[in-house]
Amino acid sequence: MKSPSLTVIVPTRNRPSAISALQSVVAEAEMLDHLHVVVIDDHSDDGSHRAVAAWAAVQGARATFRRNARQRGPGASRNIGLDLATGDYTLFLDSDDRIAPGGIGRMLLTAAAESADMLFARCDWDMAGVPADLAHARNIRATEVIDGEYAEALGIAGKLFRTEFLRATGLRFSEERMWGEAKPLVAAALIRARRVSLLPGRACVCLGTDAQSLELAHDTTIARLFTALETLDAIDAAGAGRPMTTNIRTEVFRRNVIVAIERVLARAEVTVDEATLLQAAIARHLDEAMLDTLPAEDVALIERLLTPFVPEPASTPIPAGAPAAQMACED
Repeated sequence: MKSPSLTVIVPTRNRPSAISALQSVVAEAEMLDHLHVVVIDDHSDDGSHRAVAAWAAVQGARATFRRNARQRGPGASRNIGLDLATGDYTLFLDSDDRIAPGGIGRMLLTAAAESADMLFARCDWDMAGVPADLAHARNIRATEVIDGEYAEALGIAGKLFRTEFLRATGLRFSEERMWGEAKPLVAAALIRARRVSLLPGRACVCLGTDAQSLELAHDTTIARLFTALETLDAIDAAGAGRPMTTNIRTEVFRRNVIVAIERVLARAEVTVDEATLLQAAIARHLDEAMLDTLPAEDVALIERLLTPFVPEPASTPIPAGAPAAQMACED
């Protein structure tokens, strides 16, 4: 049986080791009838783009290389790659990750056999113990993903999408943030997909050890909280009138927003303008139904963050040890 075609999109910046990620993809080519690798270099300034471009040239028609004229971030780079995708399915791979042996073939064939718009696969932090024969997949409800072990796995690693599904829904990666830009898209796709498949066996390996990561320098507490709130916005936009939306909103709020608020309240300082933005964003997502589902300790954290404060000049830090009314405004 002829396999569906696949496009793998790999954004990269200042990462010579991206070649290893790309090689892990083409190592799977013999299992596929058509493989298209799209590499988007986000204006590397260390010369690494030359090696990546040379690698793509050797691959011929199987690979497409593009270099951004300026640094635009991982979200924009992935969107550019998506516009170039030619496969029936699209997989996004970070350039410091690797495909586990047999991972692509099992993901692709499972999604196609089950007519899935989206597939979740396990990703681990090392290659040790990756099974040669990945576990059998099964269809799942979106709420099962959120309520179960995948509840915090709203990143892009291990997600396979039907390309036409992404285009028909108009789902795009956030270009405003340098960290967590995939979570709003993944959450919205989870809600809007007609069928979602779960592949428990490991399909990729998330190394995440490169200090020059596209996102590492931007992985801050405030970035995490703003990303969680943007994910809720995406859920609200995608889930209007859908029964599962309330459950998913609640779980994302508990597992992402509350955790981020705890970290925010422990920070040494936060600016008043950051606090103002956060107060408005969090208040927008709080309603009676949400509050009724949260334990008392979580409600207390939210109340602390939303405590009114006396405005100070823009970008004035609130020092560590400030009174609770000020600390409540932390970013």
